[in-house]
Formats: sequence, structure tokens, C-alpha cells
Amino acid sequence: MEKATEINISDSKVHQTSDFILIRRKKGFDSISLCEVGSGFKNVENIFCTSIFTEKGCKITDDEILNKSKNYTPPMTFSGASAGIVNNTVNQNFYIKNSKDLTTIIGLEKFKKEKLSDHLEKLESYPHNLPNLDIILIINQPLSSENLLLCFKAALESKYFVLENLGIPLNLRSKLSNDNSIIVASTSFSNNLHDNITENVNEDINENINDLLNSINSFVTESCNNALEQSGFSLGILDYIYEQGINIDDMVEAGMELCVGVEVDSALKDKLKKQILKSLEDLNVIALLMAAFRVEETFQNHRVREVNVDDDPAYLYTDEVLGIAISNQIAGTKATFNFKRYDEEKPGIISTLGPMVDDIIAGLIAGCMSKIFEE
Repeated sequence: MEKATEINISDSKVHQTSDFILIRRKKGFDSISLCEVGSGFKNVENIFCTSIFTEKGCKITDDEILNKSKNYTPPMTFSGASAGIVNNTVNQNFYIKNSKDLTTIIGLEKFKKEKLSDHLEKLESYPHNLPNLDIILIINQPLSSENLLLCFKAALESKYFVLENLGIPLNLRSKLSNDNSIIVASTSFSNNLHDNITENVNEDINENINDLLNSINSFVTESCNNALEQSGFSLGILDYIYEQGINIDDMVEAGMELCVGVEVDSALKDKLKKQILKSLEDLNVIALLMAAFRVEETFQNHRVREVNVDDDPAYLYTDEVLGIAISNQIAGTKATFNFKRYDEEKPGIISTLGPMVDDIIAGLIAGCMSKIFEE
């Protein structure tokens, strides 16, 4: 069934289902977008965001959109050019925010929180499962192409600001903020973006472009924050570990390198993998890991004038304190002695890490290795 949706855009109609939203305006929109359908500067009658046409990839025509839209009553008729975001989202929600002059439609997958130990089989794809943040911004006034471009830049910068402000690591931020997922449009007088548009637009609007850009910055920022909050989005500890260039298999292989007296087989590796995941659900382990990640980021970016650890100086021992604490939290005193081995020999992935992170990963592996041999 189609869901009724209201937006504050003159002469427009909105069609929405659970996985498809379409804004239509016979007078058209002047749009600039990075998206799968109608990317670039266009004059369009239809703007949409959907997750239901992905099997065709980017080769989508208006006829295909019409034929696929079987949930509408009565059926839609499609005409005119389109700009549309198409994604692989499984369960997308749309979050709509209106003001007098602006409307944002944020498409974001409903986030499902899962325990790591209950989903071992999904680990191969885990770092790639971040939802995409789709943005449609419609400005309820005509703009010159130059000012529309400035508005697009403001909306995109606002999106990046939101993700940075959430503390999302850079490489994860790039996955969440796929640039092929933003459309910025203004209401149009004509069906040709470059047809005397600078003569048609209201001169006062374009003279006050800075006020509009400020409004867009705050409006898009608030819209994105609200959508992320309502979707339940959050990062897990594995996201932050992957940000360091580490995956579970790397840690398992490092753990096996110093394993003596027993046969190293797939069963032992699976046992260690499960223990690592179990340990990563421990609040205290998470707290110690995050403390080291944050300090490492601060040190690497030289954000504290008095500190330079580029050469991993011998007088820096806080990293070992954290590593010992993690190993002890997982398996007690015996694990702290095991930590010494992993810290000194730095097997596998541990040898490639920074001065803070190498010791906490050594502590995590040492603690888990000690734990699986308790029985």
C-alpha cells in the first residue's frame, strides 16, 4: 500500500511505499546530483530513492520504474526525466523533515544490533555491512545553476560533518557516505536548466545565497542526526578494530604463531575466534581497547604538543599497562605472562601496528589464547 506523505514543495506530489519514495512535479526541478539515475545537472520531473530495482544495476529506465511500481493504487504514470538514488539496502526507512523553504528526505536502513558471538558466519562481510546515508534536499525556490551548485556543496559538507562528529573512523565514514547518494534540487520555472534561468530566478533569493547556505547546513545536519538516531545506528567494537587494519582472521593467525605443545588445526582456530568474539562483548575489554584507539589517533595526528611517539619510545609504557589489563580481564594472572610473549615477539599482524594498538591487540590475543586452554 502507498503511504501518504506531505512535503512543503509547491505543485508536487509524493508517492511512498516501504522501500520507495518518489517526488513528482510537472513544472519540474532543477537538480544537481551524484546518483545512479540522472546524475549531474538536470531538469527533472521525478526525484526518487529506492532499494527495489537493484538487480538491474544502474541501467534503469522510466518504463522499468513504472513496471516495477506495483504497490501503488492507482498505478502511477511516469513521464519526463528522472533523478534517482538506487541502492542495495535491505530494509530502508525514509525520514522527512520540512521547513518553509527546505525539505530533506533521508534514506537509511533500519539498523539491527546483533551479538558478535551469535553471528560468526557473517564475519566475512561484517566490515562491509554499513548502511548508506541517502540524501534528497529540495529547495522550495528557483536558483541559478551556480547557486544550486553551492547548495549541493553545502549539503554534502553537512553530511560529512555529521559523520565526523559521530566519531566514525575515516574509512568507515567513506563507506557510510557513498557520494553516489545525494540529490539537491530547486523548484524550476522551465523545463530546461540552462534556459535563461538566471533571468527567471528571483534576484533577492540569489543575492541572499549565504543565508540559504547557512540554513542548509543546519537543516541537513539536523536531518541526518535525527535519521541516524531514529534508525538506531551505532558502530560496534569490530568496526573500530577493522579501522586499524585488523580482522579476526589476522588475530587468529597471530595467536597460532606462538602456540606450542598442541596441534594447530581448524578446530583450534575456530575456538580462538569464538573466544575473541566473546571477549569483545566484555564492557571492560571494550573500554580498554577504545582508550588505546583514541590515544593512538591523537598521537599519530600530533594533537598534543608535548608528545611525539613516532619512534615508539621506550619510556612509553602505558600501552603495556593497557595490554596487561586486557589480558588479565580475559583470563587472569596467567594471561599477563602470556602477554609478555606476544608483546616481545609481536607475531603476525601485531608487528604492523602502532605503539598503542600493538600492545592492546597483543593483550587481547594473549588473554584469549590463555582462556581457551583453561579447560
